[in-house]
Amino acid sequence: MNARRGKRAALVTGASYGVGAAIALAFAQEGCDVAICATHVDHLKATSARIASTGIRALPLTLDLREPESVKRAMAEAASQLGGIDVLVNNAASFLRKPALEMTPAEWDEVMAVNLRGAFFLAQQIARHLVARGAPGAIVNIASTHGLIGAAERSAYGISKAGERAASITGQILVLDGGMTAA
Repeated sequence: MNARRGKRAALVTGASYGVGAAIALAFAQEGCDVAICATHVDHLKATSARIASTGIRALPLTLDLREPESVKRAMAEAASQLGGIDVLVNNAASFLRKPALEMTPAEWDEVMAVNLRGAFFLAQQIARHLVARGAPGAIVNIASTHGLIGAAERSAYGISKAGERAASITGQILVLDGGMTAA
């Protein structure tokens, strides 16, 4: 719980539109301050305004999940500005629609960097933060049915989401190792 104001705070990635924006707004409607993240902070204006209209604080942050320093910086700023983070929603995703036989290594790496590596290391930052505070919290990874079933021209995306699902399961073990209860 946010020590300064006695309220919870959430960090939502990919919050500029769609599912991420809806999740961020739902947290705000429940009274949580929300750090909203996207690769370009100017894309967060509409989400920020919708959250502000509820009387809750929105903290728009630039976050590039491909860059480890960006992950650390966004987490540190969110925790500092909001007095701590209680919930992470890893919603951001890179979606490549291309036949597997035509995909380049660079395209593969882009999808994996955002959907799997970046999501994992942001979850790691949040888990470290929660363990250090001795506070309960939650990490939610938004996966996809593409991670369970194959779909034409979506192989990299599907594989990354299957990996994110596996990381969620493994992450519970990592959090338990840190002395926290996994939900």
